[in-house]
Amino acid sequence: MARWSAKDQPIIDPGNPAWSTIEAWAKYELERLREKRETAGADQRELDLALGYIHALCQLLKLPDDIRRERKRDPLMSEGFDLPPPAGF
Repeated sequence: MARWSAKDQPIIDPGNPAWSTIEAWAKYELERLREKRETAGADQRELDLALGYIHALCQLLKLPDDIRRERKRDPLMSEGFDLPPPAGF
């Protein structure tokens, strides 16, 4: 299985209806999970699971920005990669 890379993924357009639906669902779930973490009767396992889901949904919402950032990296301008030349040159 190939390793996932942000630079190999298509750019996610914020106006895309599919992404808008995913984004709305993720924000709804975030709000629900945050409320769940604030309940007094929750045990530690439920709180840990909710925190993990919150973290994963936040990563999902950052995905379009991560892909754009990977695509906009500055190209290398030097072939030497800022390494000193070998001795004798």
